[in-house]
Amino acid sequence: MGFRVGFTTWSLITGFPVMANLLLGSNPDYVEIGFGALIGFTTPEGKPFFSSYANPGPDMWVGTLGFRYQPDSGGIVFRVDFTPLFWNGGVVEWGGVSMGRTF
Repeated sequence: MGFRVGFTTWSLITGFPVMANLLLGSNPDYVEIGFGALIGFTTPEGKPFFSSYANPGPDMWVGTLGFRYQPDSGGIVFRVDFTPLFWNGGVVEWGGVSMGRTF
């Protein structure tokens, strides 16, 4: 079980994903499963974008299901994920590709 915090910007909107994730498989190929919240989404003017004053709490929930290449010895990390967004009683199908470095 792992945790991650990030920063995202999307169509001039900014926020911070906070997620718990689980890697299943063996080095270096893993299936990644996770769930978390997107917090602090705002417009460029600093106004809340997704939050509702009548319903305080996380702005949006997000899931993760995908593939992660991450050697235990460190180096390049590559991910391809399906990341559905749960917001306002509905689901927005989303996905992404990321690359980075682990140490």
